[in-house]
Amino acid sequence: MPTRTPEPTAVTSTALSAPATWTATILLAHHLHHRGHRGPFEGLVRRVTYGRRRA
Repeated sequence: MPTRTPEPTAVTSTALSAPATWTATILLAHHLHHRGHRGPFEGLVRRVTYGRRRA
């Protein structure tokens, strides 16, 4: 069975979407840092580790 080569448009769209996603993630993290907010993963880890905050 011969191997199938990916279509050029699929390769191009993947090559463009990966850096765009990375850049958007970096910009979001930068924005959250400057506003003093924790990231979603840090909030999850703190909730699992310490439990919910009591008011």
